[in-house]
Amino acid sequence: MRGEKAVAIFLSGVYNEIMLAVIVIIAATVVLFISAVGFYANSLLFFREKVSPVDPEPDKCFDPKTRPVALTAPGHKKAVILVHGFPSSPSAYRKAGDLYFKAGYDVFIPLLPGFGTSPDDFVKTNFSQWFDYLCRFYEEKRAAYPHLFVNGTSMGGSLTLKLAERYSNTEKAPDAVVTAAAPVFLNKIRLGVMRQPGMYIIKLIAPFVSKIGAGLNNGKPQGGVNGDEEWRGYTGLYPKQTYSLYMNLKQIERDLKKITVPILMMHSKQDRTVPFANLFYIAARLGTPEVTCRIIDSGTFDYTHHCLFMYDSLRERLVNETVAFFEEVSE
Repeated sequence: MRGEKAVAIFLSGVYNEIMLAVIVIIAATVVLFISAVGFYANSLLFFREKVSPVDPEPDKCFDPKTRPVALTAPGHKKAVILVHGFPSSPSAYRKAGDLYFKAGYDVFIPLLPGFGTSPDDFVKTNFSQWFDYLCRFYEEKRAAYPHLFVNGTSMGGSLTLKLAERYSNTEKAPDAVVTAAAPVFLNKIRLGVMRQPGMYIIKLIAPFVSKIGAGLNNGKPQGGVNGDEEWRGYTGLYPKQTYSLYMNLKQIERDLKKITVPILMMHSKQDRTVPFANLFYIAARLGTPEVTCRIIDSGTFDYTHHCLFMYDSLRERLVNETVAFFEEVSE
């Protein structure tokens, strides 16, 4: 009996060790799989997208306020390009554009390809194509004006950063740029920022789902506040385009040191869309010594606190401040 008991105890110990080893192997396999998927989905080594040129289609705009804007007057030698965000349209800058024009600037608010028309058009485009069009538009205006400035909000601010990276230290460099709530990241674990955790798996979704809950926002005339009701753009989720934006932000972050032109950066601490931590993170990595950061108090309104130049309570002050900045750097 003693022998049988000893054997049973031995076999029980062996079984427990085997089960523990199996659990460890399974856990290690899961960790390695998740790590491999995460690396594949988030590494620039595996990121490729088409850059074939595509143009916007303003004749197909679903609302007149999503159409591009051009305000010009004889004799103006200064111009500003205002770049809208994702998935927005020129509507976010139309009232600010009027103020810049009154201040003596020709104003251009381009419509980026795929935006302002329909979600079916949008899903055929990507960040590289939006940037390619912006560069072509910018170079045309750069050749026409002695002084040219660029002001971008949200993703438009990210595009503005990338444009400054491309043209700094060249004869086509902008005189200065302005960004409002511009991101180079949406998640940054080491900073304790996790605004969009879904970004880590969105590449796996993108090949199978083009859009979720896609629709149009024609403004909120009865339910908006402080100018927020003027926003027009797409609603819903667009995995491929979101992933394209996400990965291009990584490239922009990597190249921030290439920016050598003067830059004014604005961000609201109340921003619910882009983490405020981007403001000083970007500023610390720029190649230019001419950096001005502005922390914006956007009030207690119940909205995203993101499209700063669209808000009635902020618009005139922000335009005046950027005009003063433009005048100072172009003296």
